[in-house]
This record gives sequence, C-alpha cells and structure tokens, in this order.
Amino acid sequence: MTDLNLSAIVLGDDPSQTAPLCNGTAREIIDYARELQRRLLRTCTWKCEDFEQEIWESDCGIAWSFIDGGPDENGCNYCYRCGGKLLVARPTKEKPE
Repeated sequence: MTDLNLSAIVLGDDPSQTAPLCNGTAREIIDYARELQRRLLRTCTWKCEDFEQEIWESDCGIAWSFIDGGPDENGCNYCYRCGGKLLVARPTKEKPE
C-alpha cells in the first residue's frame, strides 16, 4: 500500500485553523479522520450558576463572565477552551429581576 503525504487539513471555514495530517498507512489515516470528526462534532454545555456576577461554567472546566448578557447575547458559538459547539443549559434556578 502506498503511503499518503498530506501536510494539513483546514478546519471549518477559517484557513488559519489547520490540523496536521500524518504520513502513514490507511489505518492511521482512518483513525486520524475519526478523531478529527469527533473533535469537529464536539459540544460544550455552558450554564449560569451565579446570576449576580453572570459567571458561566462549562463542561470542559472553564468559567466565563460577561459584562452584559450571556453567551447568546454576545455571539458565542463555540467554547473558548475546547472549541466545542456551545450549548446553553437552562438555568437550574430563576434569574432575579
């Protein structure tokens, strides 16, 4: 079997976001493609536990604070730490008015 020599693949729409590809066997490339797919399909759920300070905690362990509004109001689509598609969880308690 012939080895493939691919240097990088572009992730999403941003050409600056690339991932190196291996120079290896078909099995290595298939394994790499599966891992790449897993990463591209990753999600990260954010939930707000402190409404007074607007602190949001994520599945991947980051805490983020917004001056005004939350992730939706500030145009956040992906987690800043893990890169997963951002999902906003419903609050476990009501936000005070």
